Amino acid sequence: MIALAWTLLSYASALDLGIGRATTQYVSALRGKQDLAQIPPAIDVAWRLSITYSAIGVALFLVAVAFDVEKPSSSTRTSGRPNSSTPPSS
Repeated sequence: MIALAWTLLSYASALDLGIGRATTQYVSALRGKQDLAQIPPAIDVAWRLSITYSAIGVALFLVAVAFDVEKPSSSTRTSGRPNSSTPPSS
């Protein structure tokens, strides 16, 4: 279960697309110019972009999983005959 959590966390960080780093640099620049009023809207935009991209990523992941699930069919079942690689019994 922990492996699944780490996998999902790594996908989430991959979907960041540099938004976190760009936000950090932008907020630092705003603080340097003493334009503190623009920081909350910048963080709000970054938050919304991250949520949107994450939702899109989760949706694509779920679609990929849905199409990857192998459904049993009659052609994949064994017919009860011996495997062709096994020698016939005497």
